[in-house]
Amino acid sequence: MRRKDREVTDREEIIEVLEKCKVCRLVFHDNLGTHIVPMSFGYEFKENLTLYFHGAKSGRRADILLDKSTKVWFEIDYNDEFIADVEKYFFTVKYGCIIGEGMSEIVEDAHDKQVALNKILQHQMNMNTEIPDRILNNVMVFKIDVENFSCKKN
Repeated sequence: MRRKDREVTDREEIIEVLEKCKVCRLVFHDNLGTHIVPMSFGYEFKENLTLYFHGAKSGRRADILLDKSTKVWFEIDYNDEFIADVEKYFFTVKYGCIIGEGMSEIVEDAHDKQVALNKILQHQMNMNTEIPDRILNNVMVFKIDVENFSCKKN
């Protein structure tokens, strides 16, 4: 990281950044090339960071994920405020971001899917609910066990 003064290593500050972010850009690679998908997400940050996602059971992303556990790269960010001092030619933005990589895994177990989907709902809408089996059966849920990441903010 070039700007070490902006690096965030404190767990609580990393959680603050995660809480402000609502979209995660996932990067997959297959025989067609690189595939980037913006997705809503949920997370769990115990000893390690785990990101949770849901989507259709078909399509390019699904094909990549169904092929096997695969390496996934991600980027999460928010922008709070643009700052400009025209007289001093100073321009910046208050932001936070997390960039990292990990291995994907499809969540198959109904209970684990319920937990994962509620992590997404909790993060996105501050709610939890019992999700009917017909929904659980028709949605792909997957997680990324994050292997390494960096966080920074200004």
